[in-house]
Amino acid sequence: MRPSITGCVGEACVTRCGSPGLLLLFMLIAQPALSQVDQARQAIAAEEHLEAVEILTPVVAENPTPDAYLYLGLAHANLSQNDRALELFGEAARLYPNDTRFHNEAAGVHLANGDMEAAVEALNRALSIDANDAYASDLLASLRLSTGNVRAALDIWNRVGRPRIEEVLENFSPQLIHWTVGHALTFGPGDILAYDAWKTTQARLFRSRLFSNVGLDVEPSGPDDLYNAIVRTSNRTNTPTEILIDLVRGLPIETTYLDLWNIGFSGISWRSNFRWDDDRRRLQGELIVPLPLPTLPIIEFWDTWRSERWDLSPSIRDAFAAEATFDYKVNSVGIDLKLTPVHQVEIDLGFEYRNRDSTGSIAVLGMDERNSGMLDFDMILNTVDGRYNNKLRAKGFLARDSLLGDFNFSGGSVEIANRFHITENARTVFDWSVTGGTSRGDLPVDHYFILGLTSLTDYRLRGHVASDGGRYGNAPMGTDFVLLNTDIEHRLVTIPLFNTLSIPFIEVKALGFFDSAKTFDRQRVFRQGEWLNDVGAGLRFETPTSAFTILYGRDTNGGENNFYGYVERRLW
Repeated sequence: MRPSITGCVGEACVTRCGSPGLLLLFMLIAQPALSQVDQARQAIAAEEHLEAVEILTPVVAENPTPDAYLYLGLAHANLSQNDRALELFGEAARLYPNDTRFHNEAAGVHLANGDMEAAVEALNRALSIDANDAYASDLLASLRLSTGNVRAALDIWNRVGRPRIEEVLENFSPQLIHWTVGHALTFGPGDILAYDAWKTTQARLFRSRLFSNVGLDVEPSGPDDLYNAIVRTSNRTNTPTEILIDLVRGLPIETTYLDLWNIGFSGISWRSNFRWDDDRRRLQGELIVPLPLPTLPIIEFWDTWRSERWDLSPSIRDAFAAEATFDYKVNSVGIDLKLTPVHQVEIDLGFEYRNRDSTGSIAVLGMDERNSGMLDFDMILNTVDGRYNNKLRAKGFLARDSLLGDFNFSGGSVEIANRFHITENARTVFDWSVTGGTSRGDLPVDHYFILGLTSLTDYRLRGHVASDGGRYGNAPMGTDFVLLNTDIEHRLVTIPLFNTLSIPFIEVKALGFFDSAKTFDRQRVFRQGEWLNDVGAGLRFETPTSAFTILYGRDTNGGENNFYGYVERRLW
């Protein structure tokens, strides 16, 4: 007697009930649906999308399969009926929860609608089902790359063992355009490109100062699951317009600039400026020479001539008031070696010789004609890089009479800088840093730590301006100090400039700040011991390499208001 088949359905019946007749019946039922899917697939290939809809709509209603849902959704999407396509992909994703194709195709429809966030969510759902889904990884990584988030893109690819590099190109050229790029590279054909390798390459190229922007594109190359890495460089140029702007951009501060980049395509650049302010005359020249060696080390030769009038009366003790003013003249020459072994570490080693001619009368401040020869050291460690960032910067200097000078002193500073992205898109950030410095020995006044807004120092106490009426000496000074800087920064807009005047874009940011500091002086010449507190707000204009800040700052202790603008290297 044949066993009962009550409650027995489909393939389970064949296994449990042993009924070949039922298997044949199932195959006869399924075969027309498969044939209709093939017809619809052929119609879509021939761009007969309406015909595909007519074929598959009854199939999905009466005898659905994953492929029927997939091609019906694609047909509607090709007819720009995106809402219906998303409805079908969503329904199919619920019916077949282990099939990533519906999330992937939904992502494409969201992109057609201009909704990148929804596309990213769909791709993340696909990857939560199958972390090795190549299509979802490729598309999601490409989306991250298109928004400039190189780290996220490479992290996504690296999880599936991609992108393995076939060729490294510069600006899509079949050969590297500038020789420095080859020496800066940390990856090549056959390597899986990781974020640390790219970031090190980018950091080295930025330190050469030859490029106003350095970016990355990654594109598939051929059928072998390989990719090309395209290093996108924006070269600084020497057009007549840019030279003219250099000559006039410093007129508000009585300064003229002349910069010549990549002279004769050698990689060597020249930077110079002249300030004709009667109380702060200065002439500077700097030759920047990248070396054709691995890691692309940089040597800088420089010369600075200064002729200044100082007035220390706002910052020294009353006992020295009669000796507050003096003239300071110096010619400084130096050489610096800049190394970037990896992007987390930047090292500067240098030597500076100052030929001094000072005419002050405070003996303990070295206001005389003695010269100084000094070794200096500067290192930046990028210890954490993510939504929370941390940098550690250590600077040191050592002067000895055996180094062509007449002084013996030493000192240094340590800064711990932090950044937290309040919003995940990095639009609003909170920055805070703590810096401390100390020195020992026979310290001349021009080597004192200066806190305030000035081109002489990096220690910014932003309610204090170092020059008063054009003369240096207005800001707090000391042989030792501690400084706290805090900022809330919000990006207002990004302005694309398409490399006009060698600037690819400018980010305009609003900021508010609070600074607090205390200085100490072992010579007991400068006022000390009081906590100085400054508050203010401003605007910051950032390119990929530098930042120009204009701000209002208030010294809450002295009640003074200051407006100031300054240019600095971009920290983050």
